[in-house]
Amino acid sequence: MEDNMVMNTEHILNNDTHYYSKNLSHNLNFILASMMTLFNNIDSSIEIVEDQAWFQSMCNIVFNKRKVSSDDIKKNYVLICAYIIKYIEKLLYDQTIDPCIILGLCNQLNKVYIDHIKFNEILIDYLKKFNELVNNLDNFSNLNTSIRKGKYSNTPSIVSICNILSQIDKICINDYTKIECIKNSMIEQCILSKEPVLLSTYLENISNLNIDEACCIYIELAGLRNNFIADLILNVIENQYFSPNTLKIEDIVCNISSILLSTNDIFNDFINTKTDILNTIDTSEEYQYNKQLNEAKSLYLNYKLDEAFTIFNDLASNEVARAMYFIGMLYENEYSSINRDVERSKEWYVKGKKAGDILSALHTTYYLPKGSVERTESFNDLFNDILSLSNNGDIFAKYELALLYKYGYGCSKDENKELLLLQESANSGYWKAMNRLGEFFYKKHKYNDAFKYFKASSELGFSHAQNNLGNCYYYGNGVEQDYNKALKWFHKSAEQGYHW
Repeated sequence: MEDNMVMNTEHILNNDTHYYSKNLSHNLNFILASMMTLFNNIDSSIEIVEDQAWFQSMCNIVFNKRKVSSDDIKKNYVLICAYIIKYIEKLLYDQTIDPCIILGLCNQLNKVYIDHIKFNEILIDYLKKFNELVNNLDNFSNLNTSIRKGKYSNTPSIVSICNILSQIDKICINDYTKIECIKNSMIEQCILSKEPVLLSTYLENISNLNIDEACCIYIELAGLRNNFIADLILNVIENQYFSPNTLKIEDIVCNISSILLSTNDIFNDFINTKTDILNTIDTSEEYQYNKQLNEAKSLYLNYKLDEAFTIFNDLASNEVARAMYFIGMLYENEYSSINRDVERSKEWYVKGKKAGDILSALHTTYYLPKGSVERTESFNDLFNDILSLSNNGDIFAKYELALLYKYGYGCSKDENKELLLLQESANSGYWKAMNRLGEFFYKKHKYNDAFKYFKASSELGFSHAQNNLGNCYYYGNGVEQDYNKALKWFHKSAEQGYHW
């Protein structure tokens, strides 16, 4: 039976090869969005697509008739999926698909793969080619730059969120620091806010889009089915643009008119759902290690260092290079209950360097004799690699690069670049960068700014910053002089082993 299905699929895919190449219209996004409806609720989707030319052409090939029932679709679902996937693949190779929807299409097709496990052997060959084209995309740098330049700032926030979401690829979504950078850029552009807004307002914004914009969003969110907000938006688009019997927006929102949500909550919810879906079929060791590494990074940024250290140790035992860098960092200074051990720190940096971690290699360079040719050459050799990591959103590389610009290692001293990189790293949550930024401003006698960053780092738990904050209170720099508060922060710093 399965062999016959494969043969029938191949027969179908060898027919009708010119339909899209010869009959592409200006509303290709609408056609592709309509195709996505068949991957969800088949019973309701038939009414949506039955009069569309692409659907009738497909029915002629698959069923030898122009009108079909939902039962016909269900019985031949694998053929329908194969047909759609093949044509999307063809459009992709022909470069006729809007780049803004490629990731959304891939996400949706992979969701079909997950939801219909019995079809895996049929669909996997077609999906493999599609995934090969998109899985190596790394949109982070271009996306983050576009956000900061205001590309997504002239539309309602919910529209901007959906459009940005459509450009977040698998590499980016599995990197905690990159997602935090994107969120910070969205906050700077006032796209994300913690202020609650009526859910009905978001849906009204969607209903006012033109059809092309709505279809781009539909294709992205169709891959997030069973997410409450995504389903509501999809419902609005289907009724507004696809359904012959369009419901008014008031009918759709009548039961949710009092619900309040912030754009920050919606974006986080979408990111969590997309992460789960993209990673559902990825059970590789590499993915599992990356997941653990992101968990450990998150703990590290929240100054839960003992918990982070445990995970970093486990990862290091499995040759995860970046984990070795963090272990070296934690041994290099007196953090939490981790005793300072410079020799063990050096050992871990060396291991990290051998395993291919650039930041570990940088720290082995710091231990070379000052003024030596070897040290100078090593800084020069590493600079561009660290710059590349920084440009790709690595907040720890940004911090390290700031220090290179500060001291002129591998580059000319550049105070402006040092400041910018420290700000980017600090604003992404790195407590060491916050403290360094405070020190930068303190030396410039900008005590108010210094106090702000010392306080932020201290509240996370960084002992060095706590000592600096104590000094601010002691001398009344950036804050009203208060010996009691100074003593409090000096004590907190000393309890963690900091010596001044």
